[in-house]
Amino acid sequence: MVYVYYSRISKRNHSLLVEEHLPHFPLDFQNRLHRFKRWEDLQLSLLGRLLLERGIRELAGNTSNNFVEYTPYNKPRFSTNDSIKFNISHSGEIATCAITHHHEIGIDIESIRPIILDDLENSMSKREWEQIRASDNVLKMFYSFWTRKEAVVKAYGEGLSIPLTSFEVTGKEISYGNKTFTATNVNIAAGYMCSLALQYPPGSVVPPVAIRNVQFD
Repeated sequence: MVYVYYSRISKRNHSLLVEEHLPHFPLDFQNRLHRFKRWEDLQLSLLGRLLLERGIRELAGNTSNNFVEYTPYNKPRFSTNDSIKFNISHSGEIATCAITHHHEIGIDIESIRPIILDDLENSMSKREWEQIRASDNVLKMFYSFWTRKEAVVKAYGEGLSIPLTSFEVTGKEISYGNKTFTATNVNIAAGYMCSLALQYPPGSVVPPVAIRNVQFD
């Protein structure tokens, strides 16, 4: 099973969230969040970790996520349990967290905003651009491909060292290097595009995805 959790920020609940939940996290995480100038950015990052806690509880019966470390490519992972794979993303007013067992995972969410496509020419292959421009909803198709690519990059785990034009996301299976991924769009909220990527052997049955809307009131 793959769990995808999401939550919206709330200015009304901001002080309560910070006072009640942030002190339970490691000091370096607290300090990093307090450096944010915008309350929205602080809360989005906090919600991401709270959603991860919720996911651990549902997936493994454990409520602590204080053992998060980062690879040299800045991909988060658990230092104490490498069998649990997770990824966090946030944009606009929504934070998301995807979690599963054993298989590398990536998630990306983007608030859909007007863009100048010509400025992003180097982000897609020729075939991807052809499909985007032929779509009835060019903006939505662009964000669909963009979030799939970002999710695959995050699942692969080597950050910006992967050129976005070095693989395509037009099919169900996506290959990069010696790894194969599936990437699908996840319906989270109107005005957003969200995609989930999982590393799986070719032809494997991908587990079902459960989507949870979580409110921290």
